[in-house]
Amino acid sequence: MPFTSIHLPFVMERKANRYNRIYKQLMDLLSKTDNEIARMATIAAILYHKMDHFSWTGFYLLHNNELIVGPYQGPVACQLLERDHRSS
Repeated sequence: MPFTSIHLPFVMERKANRYNRIYKQLMDLLSKTDNEIARMATIAAILYHKMDHFSWTGFYLLHNNELIVGPYQGPVACQLLERDHRSS
């Protein structure tokens, strides 16, 4: 059966339920530590493994006007990105 607009509410509800489950799982895991690096690593891992269409999840940390790769999941990332000075 082809996808029609009649299916849209069902699809949106399934997606909302999935996001709510991921949110609850993250809230439970993040409550176990106050360590920022551990929390970022947890978020990156959960999103990478739970979201099929994500090929890379992670964080870049601003340090001395440079973006340094932080915790991530996926293919090798650029280690260092120069900050765009136009927005400072």
